Amino acid sequence: MGSFYNDTLHEIGRILHISRSNLILAKVKVPSRIGSFVYLKDGRKLGEIIDIFGPISSPYALIKPFKKTNENEVVGASVYLRELSRRRRK
Repeated sequence: MGSFYNDTLHEIGRILHISRSNLILAKVKVPSRIGSFVYLKDGRKLGEIIDIFGPISSPYALIKPFKKTNENEVVGASVYLRELSRRRRK
């Protein structure tokens, strides 16, 4: 039968830096909601947005990762939000 929901990943920005306290700084195209989960291109859940700052025209997101991340693996990588939408019944 399949899933009742369709889910798609939407690119929201790119990872710039990982701080000493293991927080991830990302340059985002549009402000996202605090508390939203962020994913990598392969669908792995990276972390949760804990702050949005900077000008509206050029915002940044601070992401708290769910586990320690390797800087070489994620810096420069695109980050995504997963959008869940209900499938229409036929």
